[in-house]
Amino acid sequence: ALFNLLTQEQQNQLQAAMTEYHTALEDRTVIFEQKAHKELDSRLRQWSEHLRDMRADRGRAVNYATAAEIRVMIEVMMQQLQKFPYQLSSEYVYRLKNVDSGLLARWRKGPFVWPEEWQSAYPQTEFWWLYGEPK
Repeated sequence: ALFNLLTQEQQNQLQAAMTEYHTALEDRTVIFEQKAHKELDSRLRQWSEHLRDMRADRGRAVNYATAAEIRVMIEVMMQQLQKFPYQLSSEYVYRLKNVDSGLLARWRKGPFVWPEEWQSAYPQTEFWWLYGEPK
């Protein structure tokens, strides 16, 4: 959805980079999957710690829009690992559900937390944590 905000030259550069990326991954599926799971583990831990810190210190909630980038990266990684030929470990799905349920228990719906022009790339049904803030 944000692709249209790029100039034609930037779009061409992005397309070339994506093609090069996919070509490089074709022979490295297992290695990519292992690294992605390791990164996902790290991001889940980081997100959990941030939410725990926000519960302990309500003043940290003012930084929620910045911290939400971690949750978006988790979502994108999980989506990628659910595509063929990759496999997403159910452990991460379970861990994220636990973290999300804790956040939902303290959730206040509200406006999109990032710049308005990014909103079309992050629909509320899929990225609910970008539409509001923790109580």
